[in-house]
Amino acid sequence: MNYFLDLMYQLLAAPRQALRTVTRGEKLRQAALLWLFVNFLLSLSAILEGPELMTRFFLSVIVLGMGLFLHSAVIDYCAGFLGGRGTAKGITAGFMAASFPYAFAVFGSLFGAAFGFGESLLASVLFLWSFVLDVTAISENYGFSTGKALLVALIPYLLFAVFFMGLFFAGLAAAVSGLAQMDDAALMEGVIQSI
Repeated sequence: MNYFLDLMYQLLAAPRQALRTVTRGEKLRQAALLWLFVNFLLSLSAILEGPELMTRFFLSVIVLGMGLFLHSAVIDYCAGFLGGRGTAKGITAGFMAASFPYAFAVFGSLFGAAFGFGESLLASVLFLWSFVLDVTAISENYGFSTGKALLVALIPYLLFAVFFMGLFFAGLAAAVSGLAQMDDAALMEGVIQSI
């Protein structure tokens, strides 16, 4: 428990040192406890919408856990391709610890419920803070410079964008092809009716 509180304090006071300890020491158990705590707080912050706290918590653990492992796998592959020295276990622990800023989302929900605004601003700040911690975790786990770690952190988002752009253009090509075939069919029907 003492390490758990120390980790939260270090993530606030000296995040680079905390993430170096977590990623290089592969402190997966401690980071997982922090990650579960953050998910529980996120579930608590959504309690204003309904009473099913434990259901919401278990669903968030399953869905966010699968996303975390997929994200860690993609980052580990990309970092390994670029010559990184870290491990998948280390980056998973780093990403779990880097989710710590979302613990403050409880305040956003309370502030939004009380005043009716500010929740989206806080969510944006927490996302940026968590992204900076992700980049730091990549840098510390793989021994990259900050610029190279930023590139590795952006690769999954770029792949996601390219994938959906490919889907969009494939759908557009299918629609244009369908319209062209409709014009050909209408032209043939007009020729047949004129005979």
